[in-house]
Amino acid sequence: MLTHKQKECHDYIRGYIADHGGVAPSHDEIMAALKFSSKGNVSRLIDALEERGVLRRMRHRSRALEIIPTARPQVPHVTYTRANAQLYVVENGDGQAKLVPLVEEPG
Repeated sequence: MLTHKQKECHDYIRGYIADHGGVAPSHDEIMAALKFSSKGNVSRLIDALEERGVLRRMRHRSRALEIIPTARPQVPHVTYTRANAQLYVVENGDGQAKLVPLVEEPG
């Protein structure tokens, strides 16, 4: 599952690649778009996206980022009971998740 910043970065890179004919953004462009104060923050964020398997990069090359097309952020299916009200996580189609009351067993 991606954090808010990781999803924001992933979406920015994906959109940039689509808008610029397959060319990925530079670290400077990502830094400016996400309002980071240093390229180190961008590097850590890209490392995290790579660890989660949604992004691939070739080391020591500029603009060498690639969105892995089959990967999508995973949303865990969680059930729990609190005061006799069961809730579970559902994905709403755009990668976001929300808790909804359990009316019948999710299938």
